[in-house]
Amino acid sequence: MTDHSFISSARLKIAAALAAAVMLAPVTVPAIGAVAAGDTPITRADLDKGALNLAHATLESDYDKAVKRQQSTAYSLLSNSVTAKYNNEVDQTKNTLAGLPNAIAAATTQDAVNVLAVSVQDAITKLTNETKTVTTAMETRTPLARTKLGVTVFNSQKKYNGLTSEQKNSPSGNAFRVAISAARAVAISSRQYPTPNEAAELMDSLTKLGNQATGTLTNDAQRVQTSLNRLNDLAKTTPVFLLNLSDYKNSQATISTVQKAINDGKANTAAEANLLISQINTSYNNLSNAIKRALSFTGVGTINYVPKYGIQVWTWDGKLVMMDNDKTKAKKLQHGTRWKIFGDIINQNGSRMYNLGGDQFIDANFIDYKANK
Repeated sequence: MTDHSFISSARLKIAAALAAAVMLAPVTVPAIGAVAAGDTPITRADLDKGALNLAHATLESDYDKAVKRQQSTAYSLLSNSVTAKYNNEVDQTKNTLAGLPNAIAAATTQDAVNVLAVSVQDAITKLTNETKTVTTAMETRTPLARTKLGVTVFNSQKKYNGLTSEQKNSPSGNAFRVAISAARAVAISSRQYPTPNEAAELMDSLTKLGNQATGTLTNDAQRVQTSLNRLNDLAKTTPVFLLNLSDYKNSQATISTVQKAINDGKANTAAEANLLISQINTSYNNLSNAIKRALSFTGVGTINYVPKYGIQVWTWDGKLVMMDNDKTKAKKLQHGTRWKIFGDIINQNGSRMYNLGGDQFIDANFIDYKANK
C-alpha cells in the first residue's frame, strides 16, 4: 500500500499555520412537499424558450467555472498534453455563448428553439466531459507537480531568508517558516509524488503566508483581513440561483478591491482599516439579507393553468425535476394546487421563475401568488 501520510501531514501543518477564518453555519435550503402523480415525461418538443434560457445560463455558469479553473495554481501544474483539449473546448464554449443571445431572440418557432436546445446541450456535454478529464488529472500524482512545488519552496526560502529578525519572529513569519518546512518534506520526498491539487494547496499557502510575512500586516490590516474572510465565507454559501444578484456581484467586487488594498499596504492605519471594514460590513449585510430573503417563506402560489393539466418543475440549470416515487416521470404541479413560495420572483435570462424550495423552480406566468401578511 502506498504511503502518502507525509503529504497529508504537511497539508495539516500548513493549514494550522494559516490564520483561522471565521466559519459560518451551512445554509439549510427548504424542500418542496410531495406532489400528486404527474404526467408522462416531457419530450424535447415540449421545451420552451424559458427552459432554453435556463440551459443558456447553465452553459454560461460552466464556462465561468472553466475560466477560473484555468487560472488556478493546480491547472498550471498540468502538462500541455492534458490542457490542450480543455483549452480548445473552453474557447469553443466562449464562441458558442457569444452568439447565443441573438440566436435565442431570433428563435420564434418551436423548431428553432429545439434546434438551439440541442446545440446548447451538446456544448454543455462536451465541456463537462473535458472537465472530467482535467479534474481527474488534477488528482493524479505526477513528477511535474513535485518539481514545480520544489521551485516554490526554493523561492519561499529565499523570501524568508530576506526577512528582518522582527519579521521572522512575528506570527506570520513563524507560520511561514513552518509552512516552508512542511512543503519541503513533500518536494524532496522520494516516496510519492503529490497530485497537482495537493501541490497547488501547498504552493498557494506558501504564497499567502509569504505575503503576510513580508507585508508585516499591522493589527489594523489583520482586522480588515478577518472581516474580509467573514464576507468571503458568506459569499461561498450563496445559492447558485442568486449568483446573478447585484448584492452577490458587489460582494465579489468588494472582496477583490479590499484584498488588493491589503496586499498593497493600504490597510495599515486605523483610518484606512475602518473605511475598508465599513465597506465590507455594508456588503456583508446586503448579501446576508438577500440570502435570508431568498430562503424564507414569502407566500403561497396557486397553479393557474388548464384543468386536469400541470406545469413542469425545473432545476436551476434547466433540467426536469422527476417524481419522487417514479423517476421516469416528470414532476408537474396540477392546476388549482397550492404551494409554498420562497423568496421573490427570480429573473433568469428573460424567464420569470418562483422558487418552490431547494433546487426546484416553476414558471411565474402560471402562478397566482399571494404574499404572507
